[in-house]
Amino acid sequence: MQAHRLRAAGQVEPIRPALAIDALLAAMRARFGIPDSAANQLLRPALADWRDAVGCADPLFVAANAQGSGAEKALVPIPMPSWCAWLVDAGVVMLDGQAHVEGPRVVQKAWLAVVRETELTAVECFPFVFAGRYGAGSASVRIHLALSPRSSPPIGAATCASALPPADPATPRSGSGSVAPPRPRVLLPA
Repeated sequence: MQAHRLRAAGQVEPIRPALAIDALLAAMRARFGIPDSAANQLLRPALADWRDAVGCADPLFVAANAQGSGAEKALVPIPMPSWCAWLVDAGVVMLDGQAHVEGPRVVQKAWLAVVRETELTAVECFPFVFAGRYGAGSASVRIHLALSPRSSPPIGAATCASALPPADPATPRSGSGSVAPPRPRVLLPA
């Protein structure tokens, strides 16, 4: 059996975003064995067809020090949904250079590796572009906090609690490493 050959496809222009989106979803369906309906319902909304790029449907947060002439290029986010990282790890999507800011959006050039059914020993790479919009200024930033009930004390409280003697000396603490938060002590006047 021949080793796989990796070569650039005959086209220089990026493939149409709609075709790239369909290929990305097909790769995720094949990788995780999920039905078309689930991929369309769960994954497709994260991507948008922007004529010239596969758009990230959610706005991006670009730090102030990642913009402008003295920008720290490593801080520019990759404009793709997090589930596409599986495709990058698998070698289906290959990122071409670093993401960079172009006007009001972040752009990441990439290649899509495709194995043709007729020639299973060769992998062709087709260029495409990921892009995402970002807002300027603090007014565009929306932070959603997810709070959950506390099932255990925070680390600081656990550390402090383990240094304190038990509230009732007759009741030793049990379990290795597990501590209960200290009970408040009320001192009554005599």
